[in-house]
Amino acid sequence: MKTRLIALFIITLCITGTNAQGNLTLWYKSPAKAWEEALPVGNGRMGAMIFGNPQKERIQFNENTLYSGEPETPKNINIVPDLAHIRQLLNEGKNAEAGTIMQEKWIGRLNEAYQPFGDLYIDFASKATVTDYIHSLDMENAVVTTSYKQNGVKISREVFASYPAQAIVIHLKASKPVLSFTAYLNSPHPVTNESDSQVVYLKGQAPAHAQRRDTEHMKRFNTQHLHPEYFNAAGHIIQKKHVIYGNEMDGKGTFFEACLLPSHKGGTLSISNHQVTARNCSEVTLMLYAATSYNGPRKSPSKEGKNPHQEIMSFRKISEGENYQELKKKHIIDYQSLFNRVSFILPAKKLQKELPTDERLKKFKEEEDQALIAQLFQFGRYLMIAGSRGEGQPLNLQGLWNDQVLPPWNSGYTLNINLEMNYWPAGVTNLSECHQPLFKLIEEIADKGKELARDMYGLNGWAIHHNISIWREAYPSDGFVYWFFWNMSGPWLCNHIWE
Repeated sequence: MKTRLIALFIITLCITGTNAQGNLTLWYKSPAKAWEEALPVGNGRMGAMIFGNPQKERIQFNENTLYSGEPETPKNINIVPDLAHIRQLLNEGKNAEAGTIMQEKWIGRLNEAYQPFGDLYIDFASKATVTDYIHSLDMENAVVTTSYKQNGVKISREVFASYPAQAIVIHLKASKPVLSFTAYLNSPHPVTNESDSQVVYLKGQAPAHAQRRDTEHMKRFNTQHLHPEYFNAAGHIIQKKHVIYGNEMDGKGTFFEACLLPSHKGGTLSISNHQVTARNCSEVTLMLYAATSYNGPRKSPSKEGKNPHQEIMSFRKISEGENYQELKKKHIIDYQSLFNRVSFILPAKKLQKELPTDERLKKFKEEEDQALIAQLFQFGRYLMIAGSRGEGQPLNLQGLWNDQVLPPWNSGYTLNINLEMNYWPAGVTNLSECHQPLFKLIEEIADKGKELARDMYGLNGWAIHHNISIWREAYPSDGFVYWFFWNMSGPWLCNHIWE
């Protein structure tokens, strides 16, 4: 858990690479087969993993306010009656006895889970043999490029997540007008597809509750009374689903919407059956927008939420009328205003530079490749910029990227070190502005933590425990007392503000 984001840095680097033409380009010679092998882009709010398949591209995308659940209901955990007794036991060295009481009485429930949003699939008509294939991430410009030849025609597509346009931009181009494909949106959640003559929409609702524990786990922790979704008042199991949608829980859950807006040169472009169909085009640009009904950590997204359709319409107006070159230029200028503050170059041999990174990594065990170390450093900065901007959410355990409804450790915020670790590089790599989402989170948990200090501890001030989600759950989570009863997250996080 303590190395989740670092693991994402390393895993993604392991399957990408660098070409001989630039120390800031990661590249490899085959498309991703697994999600962990895809190349990431992000604008601090939307993120995507690009697989690079030349026959059927998959772009899995996220929006960082899409979580399961709704604002928490206080768990009525009041430790005041036991506090003096626990302190006495600890002072007497009776730690195990104290721990038993705390385990039984002071435990809470697990936080909600960060959710995948959807997938954009581009299914190409041609399944002909591909040559000269390269899949790359240019960290200097924050653009993922997939290029290859098919039947002698050079085909390429560029993908970037634009902060100025608040969209993911996909541009496909061919040296001859042969681009023919069908593009459509999908999601792991129940959704409806809609379209008109200009755009395709995807609409759905995140789970009302997502629970990676099973009922036997809850009984082992003695938390049945904290899980009315699974146990009745008598403690009997009423259901065992790990993922519960709103139709079974009073309509709860965050609404979400995505929009795919196409334009083209040459050939024809049409929309039917909620799909975009291109025929014999020379260029196609796809603008992918996404929004949710999230309206802060205290408001119900199903009853007091924002209108995601109105949010998308506002995003569309930002770059209305701009062509692809204008979109790309604004994106690069914005991104480089942060990325170009640091230059870090280490030497490498000519033969090392000519290898894709997966091969360079294998050879690293035999001979050190210092330029690869410099790339890892810059890749960390790239992901910081991609995942933490402006008024967005801070980097969670997986940053901005997740493809699972029940992700590892809920892909939430673990405050006893993980969230802090994510932001240790921000200041020292000259990306101080990327702290802003973290500072906003601290304000929100301080607000929630005032109620917890009063109701749980009978004290003034504020406190929060070690596992939270976007709903800023203040109370202890489940697990074992030696980790769930961690109430020092506040000063730990405020240290970032102090520094």
